[in-house]
Amino acid sequence: MKKKVIIFLNRLVIGGVAQDIVPLANYLSNDFEILILVGEKNEDEQDATELLKEYPGLKVIEIPDLKRSFNIINDIRSYNQVKKIILSFRPHIMHTHGTKPGIIGRVAAKKNLVPVILHTYHGHVFHSYFNPVITAFIIKVDRWLAGFTTRIIAISQSQKDELVNTYRICKEEQIVMIPLGVEAQKFEHLEEKRKAFRKEYFLHDDEFAIGIIGRIVPIKNHHFFVDAVKDLLEENSSVRIFIVGDGFSREELELYLDDLMISHTFFPRNAIISPVTFTSWQTDIQKVIAGLDIIALTSLNEGTPLSLMEAQAAGKPVISTRAGGVAEIMIDQGTGYIIEQGQLDVYKKKLKLLVDNDIIRQKMGSNGEKFIQYKFSKQQQVETHRQLYSSL
Repeated sequence: MKKKVIIFLNRLVIGGVAQDIVPLANYLSNDFEILILVGEKNEDEQDATELLKEYPGLKVIEIPDLKRSFNIINDIRSYNQVKKIILSFRPHIMHTHGTKPGIIGRVAAKKNLVPVILHTYHGHVFHSYFNPVITAFIIKVDRWLAGFTTRIIAISQSQKDELVNTYRICKEEQIVMIPLGVEAQKFEHLEEKRKAFRKEYFLHDDEFAIGIIGRIVPIKNHHFFVDAVKDLLEENSSVRIFIVGDGFSREELELYLDDLMISHTFFPRNAIISPVTFTSWQTDIQKVIAGLDIIALTSLNEGTPLSLMEAQAAGKPVISTRAGGVAEIMIDQGTGYIIEQGQLDVYKKKLKLLVDNDIIRQKMGSNGEKFIQYKFSKQQQVETHRQLYSSL
C-alpha cells in the first residue's frame, strides 16, 4: 500500500510555489498517494488551473477560507477544514509549503497524530516584510513549530544557514537541503514561441526586450528595476521593457513611471507599443522567456527564484540583486551578473554591458543552459523527495 501524503500550499497561482510543487507532486504520485490542499487566490493573482491540465491525475482540494492575510475567524475555519481532511484521508505525511499552511497544517497534523510532519521554506518573511515587532513574533512562532516538525527542507545552502544560524529556527540536524528542479526539456526549441511572443507585443527583430517576472509587490523592488532601465530607455530607442506579472503595487509603480515621464501601457487594457509594457499574468512562461533577451530580478528578499532558473534553462543571460539563494542558482560573471543590494550604478553598468555585447550575452546564455541542466534537474528533486518520504 502506498504511503498517503498531504501536500499543503498557500494558493494555486501563477508565479507561486505551485509551479514547482505541482509537477513534483505528479512525479511523486507514482510511489505515494498524494492529496494537494490549496488556499484561495487573492484578487490580484492569476490562478494556475491550466497547470493542472498538464497533470490531470492529481487530486486537489481547495480550502476556501485559507487566504494570504491573517484573519482569526477564517484561519480557525481553515484549521477545522484541514482537520476534517486529515481525519478522513489519514495521511502518513503532512508536507507544508509557505507561511500559512506551515502554521495551520503543522498544528492540525500534530493535534491529529499525523506521524510525519515536513515543512519546506521556499522563502521566509524574517526580514523586509514586516515591522520588527511582528517579525520577532513570527520568528518565535516558527521556532515553536519547528519543535514538532520531523524535518525542515531548505531549498538553498544560504537559506539553511539563515534558518540554523541567523534566525535559530531549528537545529542543523533537523534540516534537509533539496534544491528546486527545472524540467529543462520544456525550455528547449522555443523558436516558435519566441516568434509568437514578439508578434503579440509588436517587437521587431532589431528590438531588444528586457523583462522582470513575478508579483508586483514591494519585496520585489520594481522601483529599483525602473531606475536601472531609465537611462537605457533614454539612450537606446530599440530597448523595450516588459514587466511580467501583477500585484497590488502595480498602480503605484505606474504612477512612479509617470513621475519619471516614462511611457508605459497595461497591455491587457491598451494593446499598444510602449517603452514599458505591463503584460499582467502569463500562463505560458516558456513563451515569455523565449521572447525576452535578458531576464532581470531586483528582489530585496528571495527564496530560490524559479524565473531565473527557467531563464537560464532557456539560454538567456540573467541579472539579479543578491538575495536569498540567488547566488546558488546562477554563476556570477558566468551565466549573468549578481549585484549587491542598493548598488544601482553597478546594476545599470552590467545591464548595459549585456545589452551592448552580443558575445557576452550569448556566452552567458549558453553557460546558463548547461548549468541548469547539470545542477537543477527536476528528476533529482523528485528522487530526493522520494527517498526522504520513504525513509520516514
